[in-house]
Amino acid sequence: MIDVYVVKLCFRGVHRLENVTFAAAGAYRIRAAEKGGGLAGESNPLVVASRSPGEKIYWGDIHTHTMYSDGRGTPEETYDFGRRISALDFCAVTDHDILIEDWMWSRIKDAAKRYYAPGRYVTFLAYEWSGASDVGGDHNVYTTGADMPLFRSSEINVC
Repeated sequence: MIDVYVVKLCFRGVHRLENVTFAAAGAYRIRAAEKGGGLAGESNPLVVASRSPGEKIYWGDIHTHTMYSDGRGTPEETYDFGRRISALDFCAVTDHDILIEDWMWSRIKDAAKRYYAPGRYVTFLAYEWSGASDVGGDHNVYTTGADMPLFRSSEINVC
């Protein structure tokens, strides 16, 4: 067990441990506690291997909504939360097409470009095409590029 003592709450509730090493391979948990009692917690198990695995697991969220549709925060806050708080490897903002105005779409595109950090944090430009249930319902549209048109479901005749 590795003990980590936190003197005070960290900026915006986040504290990253850096340069942590383990003496041997095995399963570990990290325990964090506020000095003098109070807040305390324990991590999920960490599996430490003696060498790097052949495959990597990447964590992401490819279906998020902002205040532009039925979620919270701005696109910038969503990408920041994914990278800094949730420690995601990739993320996409997928607001509903029928609620996105042109200025919002521009801001979503700009945020995806600004937060994209190759090899560290991948952002996908995306939106949720909000179709009627008789034509298959909602579908998420993604691109690996920096730009794509927004095809609103309200403007497309799928019959």
